Amino acid sequence: MNQANHTTDAPRIDDPLDAQLTEVAATLADLKHDMQAMQYRIRLDDDGAVRDNLRLISDLRNWLKIAFELEAKFNDREQARAGQAAAYTVDFDHARDQIRCRLDRLRRCGPAKCLP
Repeated sequence: MNQANHTTDAPRIDDPLDAQLTEVAATLADLKHDMQAMQYRIRLDDDGAVRDNLRLISDLRNWLKIAFELEAKFNDREQARAGQAAAYTVDFDHARDQIRCRLDRLRRCGPAKCLP
């Protein structure tokens, strides 16, 4: 059986920030659907649609505020992760130069001497 290695951008379940992001995205999708239904009711001149629409707009504003705050936290976390990854990178050119210098110093010292 041939299994391909796939990387995925799916949120990790054990990460609370990813779980919150998924929850907010689902809620915003629901609110979008509700807004579309409300537009339909308004087009039909439904009397209660305007009142319901005001409540829905208030909910939407609150959830968008939460989404923007969560997005900022998510971006901060991703930048922190990128910074941590950069901290672990190795400058191979610098390491190669250091090794050359050390080898040159050892060569200048003369032949290797055996320890008793």
